[in-house]
Amino acid sequence: MRRLIASFLIAPSFLSSILYAQVSKKELENKGSKSNSKEVIWRHFSEPGDAINNQIIWEKIEDKVRFDLKRENKKKAEKIGLYNQQIELDLLELGRSVPNARILNKGDLRIKFTQIAPFKKAYYGGGTGNQNYEASFNYGVTDSFMIEGFYSHADDPLQKKITKYNDPVSNRWIIYGTSFTWQFINKNDLLMAFNSSIENWNVKSGGCDSYNCDTTSNNIFTNQKEEVINNNLVGSISLPINYKLTNRLEFNLSPRYIFLPLSQSKESSSGKFYGSSFGVGTGIEYKFLKNLKSYSSFYFPIASGYNSFDENLVFKKKAIYNAGIIYSLDPKVSLEASVTNGFGLSPSIGTLTLPSSDELLYKTSLIYRPKNINLPTKNESKKNRLRFGGLSVSTAEPLNPGEIYVNYYLNNNSSQANKIGWGASNRFNFDITFSSIGQNEYTDKPFAGKYHSLNKLFVRGGGKAVFLSQMNGDFITSAARVSAGRLRGQGWLLTELINTYKLNDDLSLNLNPKVSFSGTASPASFGTSLNWQILKDISLIPEYNFALKESTDNWTIALRFSKFKNINFDLFTTNSLNFIDTGQMQRSESNSYGFNVGFMF
Repeated sequence: MRRLIASFLIAPSFLSSILYAQVSKKELENKGSKSNSKEVIWRHFSEPGDAINNQIIWEKIEDKVRFDLKRENKKKAEKIGLYNQQIELDLLELGRSVPNARILNKGDLRIKFTQIAPFKKAYYGGGTGNQNYEASFNYGVTDSFMIEGFYSHADDPLQKKITKYNDPVSNRWIIYGTSFTWQFINKNDLLMAFNSSIENWNVKSGGCDSYNCDTTSNNIFTNQKEEVINNNLVGSISLPINYKLTNRLEFNLSPRYIFLPLSQSKESSSGKFYGSSFGVGTGIEYKFLKNLKSYSSFYFPIASGYNSFDENLVFKKKAIYNAGIIYSLDPKVSLEASVTNGFGLSPSIGTLTLPSSDELLYKTSLIYRPKNINLPTKNESKKNRLRFGGLSVSTAEPLNPGEIYVNYYLNNNSSQANKIGWGASNRFNFDITFSSIGQNEYTDKPFAGKYHSLNKLFVRGGGKAVFLSQMNGDFITSAARVSAGRLRGQGWLLTELINTYKLNDDLSLNLNPKVSFSGTASPASFGTSLNWQILKDISLIPEYNFALKESTDNWTIALRFSKFKNINFDLFTTNSLNFIDTGQMQRSESNSYGFNVGFMF
């Protein structure tokens, strides 16, 4: 029965095949296709209902979809164009002694932090040198009018030994004030502006400024061993002129009149001081790339007044020179490095040399432009666990723009630290740390007992700039970090080059040379570490700091738990004195254990 049914189903299809073959044969004959060959000739045939429709079918899309696509592409192009425009930094000065005719656009804001110090140490030793610090901001009120506010502080004794005194002479300059720049000509290649400042200059000579000081020193104004303090109203007027010689080269000329006091006094006694003066500044700036510029300038004091004095308290006129380079990491952050002999950091005293000497100084500045754009953050960087950093060895990976990372560590000897980091831009992070050390360093240290006081709070601030990024296609992620702070009255400046190489998604290597500077010692070490994700949410972090100079070997081993995306919890054991900067280079008198917890916001 089954065979009968199968035959019934197969027979019609077999019959259909025969009929189809006959039709195909007739069609071949009708077309004149004749062949005596016995080979089977195959031809492709399609029935009328199988014809392919080659006509393109157009359909209208919603206007909103079309508009959104167009708008998104336009926004991307505009953002890239704005990025390329904003990464170029317009120079507002060619050193503090030579102002520029350029100003900020309306609504733009620029914040600047500067440090200046001599290459040579003072004759009495001391901390990190005779330094001056400044914080300033510039704001574009209109497209032709800009204002500035600034504060500067220097409090180290005079650089050279004053001939008639045996001991170092205390000295302090504090200056704060405001200035404005009115750009009244902006035509083709010519810029002209009027700049003026008004400032309060607090001058202190003699007395004592050092840590826990119970003595007093002579001053440079009276013959008494006493403190002389004066508040002076000072100011400046300048007429800067800029002329563009080529697309890369620009010339500057800036006549200036500066109002400074002729003397400083206490009661009926007084002593000579700089006095008002007239001079001319001139210089050039050169653009290598959009984000890389250099400048050089001279200021020549011409009529009346002085801008320098020596160890014999003889006042003189000295030309002030500046030469520097400025590199923009991104549109928000730029770094400046320069050499000069001008010690003052305000418009009025920017033409003065180092008190008691005329020496070559180095100057570094960080420039932050908060209203400029950041490029969008890649998704990979948001998931990058290396942003949490290490313990005694740092990682180079930066925080994303706007991110805040707060961590706290505590060990069984009561050493603790609270560190706050902030992603200021794609390539720069700020950090501030509050810490205390509850243990002593290893007794064989060259400066044992001179670094810290037990359980005394100290504060440090720093910044990390990323120059290479493995995530962006570079071979390695490299960053430079600088931090500064005081312990026991001594200034300690740390610099480190941080290099992170990601071997794979689970394993990375860190190699960090670092050195710290102070009048007590200048230790150097080489930090190494691994960050190995041994399980999904657990990482092993072994660290070792190799002593190079005035430091001691130390190690740290930590387990990091990161179950939650924005939280890490570490358990560690270590013989490092402290996880903050110079403390990373010193071994503690005993091993310790503790925890570290961090939160990303």
